[in-house]
Amino acid sequence: MKTMNPKSTAFVLVAIACSGTASGQECLDFDLPPIYVSIVTHNEEPLSGLYPDFVADETAFWEHRTKVVEFACMLAEEGVQYNYQSDWNFLMAAAMYDTGTVSTNGRNFLHFLSEDLDFGIDPHAHESSYNYADVAYLIESLGVVPSSIVGGFLCHPPVSSKVEYLRDTLHGWNFEYDWKAEVLWGGATMKHQNEDSMWISGIWKPQDNFHYLSHDEQAPLPCIGGFRPNWEGLDSLLSLQAAGELTEGNIYTQTIMITQINLAAFPGAIEEYHQKILEYDPYVAAGLLQWVQLDEVIDIWHSEYVSQPNLYSWLEGDIGPGTGIAFDPQRTALHVWPNPACDYVNISLPECLIDSGLGIYDGSGRLVRSLSSLESGTITWNGRDDSGREAPPGLYLARLEAGVDSRCTCFIWMAHQ
Repeated sequence: MKTMNPKSTAFVLVAIACSGTASGQECLDFDLPPIYVSIVTHNEEPLSGLYPDFVADETAFWEHRTKVVEFACMLAEEGVQYNYQSDWNFLMAAAMYDTGTVSTNGRNFLHFLSEDLDFGIDPHAHESSYNYADVAYLIESLGVVPSSIVGGFLCHPPVSSKVEYLRDTLHGWNFEYDWKAEVLWGGATMKHQNEDSMWISGIWKPQDNFHYLSHDEQAPLPCIGGFRPNWEGLDSLLSLQAAGELTEGNIYTQTIMITQINLAAFPGAIEEYHQKILEYDPYVAAGLLQWVQLDEVIDIWHSEYVSQPNLYSWLEGDIGPGTGIAFDPQRTALHVWPNPACDYVNISLPECLIDSGLGIYDGSGRLVRSLSSLESGTITWNGRDDSGREAPPGLYLARLEAGVDSRCTCFIWMAHQ
């Protein structure tokens, strides 16, 4: 997607609605379920081979620490929520070296993230030599109360799953400290092999080690699904949302997973993430996307969704308890490009619906332009309404009507350049 500059482009943004009429104008009029998006970063212990031994390498610690603080401050400035999840080694180095700097208001970096920026701090552990309780102890030693959220865990294969193990109070292997999980997040496969089958959007209570994707109301721990944990996953959910494929009343979750090594090793990485976040401002303003911390989305699930389980699979679509509905990709075969667009936008139609009418709607649900595909599978809109006036920049929706069948997708229109 092309990067937008919201400071130079004014957007007309209101929640998109999807059918009906008002005051003689054709409008869209149903609520689209929001997508709750959490940004999470991880670092790993030295045994992973990806990270240095921060305890032995103070220079590496400060390099990473600087980037973590810069990234967190950028998110805070944009009003984006964040969960920081660290393994033991980086935290132990912080306890040794970090007594506070000007950039963190005289606090160690973890205390700054928690107290000054109000971000979540979750224990993350591979449990090779330090377990979750040990990591929670190290978090507390830095003056921060660790959350009760599991920062990633093995869910497959079943014989190695930690679903049932994490239900018990954990005792530190290296420190006299107890920690008990209340929420699962980040279910992973061994060495992340064939993990796409575990990519779920939604919240549910896994039944046991052998039935991770089965909801059991009597199970003690809810699990937050991260879906495909990158921008592609989020874009996919937004397309499904626009196409009416997400069920109103169900909760949909998405994680953007970022590794700490990427922040530290690649110049310009933080600014790239910054620009990417700005691309989603129109969806945030329209109420279609909410940046949330993991504990916040659990509270929302309880209060606004009455703890109703939902499992939406990256591979299979809706696999909510008892539904077994498979995802049909033909139902979302309405695509737009470029997106964002400024001089023109192309809208491709499913082959079976060529020669159907298509409407362009603005963010308020007002019909802006009626178009016909004639015999072509692609329609091009030049940014003008039915009266020939230039449409203002903003979030728009292309909706195809063909009898009882309808398809829709969102795109961003920018000022002509």
